[in-house]
Amino acid sequence: MVLSRNIIFAFFLLFGLSNSAFADELGVWAGVGAANLNTVGAGGLWGPGGQAGIHYQISEFWMLSSSFGASHHFQSSELQKDETTILFPADTVMNASLRLRYLIDIVKYIPYFGLGPTFYVDIPRVDDAEPLVNFGASLVIGMDWRYSRHSSVGIFGELHAVASDLGRYPVYSITGLRYIKHFRF
Repeated sequence: MVLSRNIIFAFFLLFGLSNSAFADELGVWAGVGAANLNTVGAGGLWGPGGQAGIHYQISEFWMLSSSFGASHHFQSSELQKDETTILFPADTVMNASLRLRYLIDIVKYIPYFGLGPTFYVDIPRVDDAEPLVNFGASLVIGMDWRYSRHSSVGIFGELHAVASDLGRYPVYSITGLRYIKHFRF
């Protein structure tokens, strides 16, 4: 019993002093990355992407997060389908997500994952093409490094699925870096 108390005390001494939990905190963030339309061709269609968001940390383990993202995928004639080269037009994808995140905010490095509904707008860059609007879900995993009380940087990865075609998962993904500015209440 004494050994287990000493282990618990040592754990809080080592990890509890490195960074306190930041409940009741608002964060604003922006990030850049590489996005992929995973269902296009054998390797998908990559393009630059960006995101911005806001989150509210409810407790040291739970956070509500809202994000807005966009990516552009350039025209490609190198996509292979059934040993035939096809032309895929340029495409722009925009999304808005609301997620509940679980995080471990007791150390300087804060791993997290989240899940939530996402609204998509897909705009093919061809004449007479109508924007495609869809609803789905997204899964995010990442890790932030809180290097000061008011700032952190992180890496993230997201996988997306649309409700109209759950058999094709993921239909969209993005991997990137982000900067977060924190505000205490």
